[in-house]
Amino acid sequence: MKKFDTVKASILAFLKSDKFESAATTDGVELFWDGELEVGTEVFIKDEEDNNIQAPEGNHAIQIDGSTIVLSVDSTGTVTEMVTETVDEDGEDMDKAVEEALNEFKAEQKTAMESIKTELAAKDIEIAALKEAKETLSTDLSEKSEQCVALQAEMDKAPARKTEAPKSYRDLLYTKK
Repeated sequence: MKKFDTVKASILAFLKSDKFESAATTDGVELFWDGELEVGTEVFIKDEEDNNIQAPEGNHAIQIDGSTIVLSVDSTGTVTEMVTETVDEDGEDMDKAVEEALNEFKAEQKTAMESIKTELAAKDIEIAALKEAKETLSTDLSEKSEQCVALQAEMDKAPARKTEAPKSYRDLLYTKK
């Protein structure tokens, strides 16, 4: 039995030691834990006799480095979930501020996207008009080119006219055309 008492005493001494991290809940209860505070960590409180006992089951909100952490503790005193809410110096909830800024950014992006879509639709109409004009000009150019080829062929078939240079001013004025 003496060995059991020695082990029990050393465990109690360890639990009472300052090796634990601690933080006060918003209700003023001091929570203690060993090592990193994370899911799976056992959490303790002090009883009336200053002994560490398992923290009661439920949610416990603590403040660490300007953040409020809500710990969900099960019946064995083990952390099952942690939710962090960041608060700035003015006490404003940072999560809400971030969410509002994100919603504002999303609204601005939506407006910008709608504006871009409208501009793109106008450009699509302009491109279609330019393509149509290009086709019309291309058709006109083909027709004119064919007319030039036909005229050249006609000119090649016609006999060349002989023309004499006028010999005098009078010939120039009274030449038949």
